[in-house]
Amino acid sequence: MARLVLKDRSRYSEGSMSDSCQSSAPFATRPFPDGNRREFLKYSVGAAGILSASTLSAAEKPSTVRRIKVGFLGTNHSHFAAKYELLKTSPDYEVVGCSEEDPAVRAGGPTGVKWLSAEDVINASEVVVIEGLVRNHFRDARRSLKAGRHVHVEKPPATSVGELKELLELAAHQRRLLQVGYMWRQHPGLNAVLTAAREGWLGEIYLVRAMINTQGDSVRRKEWSEFRGGILFELGCHLIDPVIRLLGAPDQVQATLRQTGDPGDTLMDNAAVTFSYPKTVAVVTCSAVQRGAGLYRSFEVFGTQGVARLQPVEPPGLIMDLVQAAGPYVQGRQEIPQPAFRRYEGEFAALAECLRSGRSLAVSPAEELAVQSALIKACRM
Repeated sequence: MARLVLKDRSRYSEGSMSDSCQSSAPFATRPFPDGNRREFLKYSVGAAGILSASTLSAAEKPSTVRRIKVGFLGTNHSHFAAKYELLKTSPDYEVVGCSEEDPAVRAGGPTGVKWLSAEDVINASEVVVIEGLVRNHFRDARRSLKAGRHVHVEKPPATSVGELKELLELAAHQRRLLQVGYMWRQHPGLNAVLTAAREGWLGEIYLVRAMINTQGDSVRRKEWSEFRGGILFELGCHLIDPVIRLLGAPDQVQATLRQTGDPGDTLMDNAAVTFSYPKTVAVVTCSAVQRGAGLYRSFEVFGTQGVARLQPVEPPGLIMDLVQAAGPYVQGRQEIPQPAFRRYEGEFAALAECLRSGRSLAVSPAEELAVQSALIKACRM
């Protein structure tokens, strides 16, 4: 595994729209980042059991002119408001309405929301966006896929590997897209780090280090505490995602889950997980007790020929420090100017492009399952 002088991996860079879709061949024929081949086949679900879920016929492809009808199933997630505002003004999408089970959440929703029943949202939409409570993600995504809708499901997409496998199989059977809402998959700075590692510009990778903290209020802490992995499950998954997509399935997973505060709940609010490979160690840390946490979120890759460091993640601050010039970078330490980054914009643009072209999303079902498996192991769920 981690002989990570990854050459010819530019196809995995998701920083441009040209990389946001892949061909519609069955995913089992697509390359996976160098790693444990046996583990990859394990996630391939019988080699070709799940086809790429976006092999749409010409008749099924939405027009390149009209806006794609989208509705929200659940609005309780902290990412809902920003996604709603984005899609409400997007030239690609037309928001048909929202459904929310909790009257108190509806009462506190954005102004101008058209409230519908869950059934009406599904019937009126081409794409259903799942933004409810984490425990309902799988239920709502499955219901929408069974109705023949494309789905964008907030992370984490399910509470087990088996649940996500069921969703992927259902999406493939229905020939519909299932996009998981890991918010940094289209982040140019993060993808620049991943590309530098995959292209071998950093040499042999020996360490990946990442941190994502927050400060949770009592309402969010109560929801997060429903899961044994606590804050690592709900938030740390954002960084477990790029680690596993870069390195593949780990040989060992060792996690520490702790409660640092004493707020009267059971949330594991301070966590660290180590993913071990033959020559590489990846460490992800996550907590829910840090004020002003955004500026300290980071993703770093260390290799024998250099370091790529993204800190903060938002707004992006990217540093490359290379032993010798490689790719577009010069020798030595350099700050790389980054474009402005708006959450969710890239992922929904990628989804629209793939819908209109009939091509598959850049992250394959095998990769989705590998990420989910690592997350579940880290959270001891």
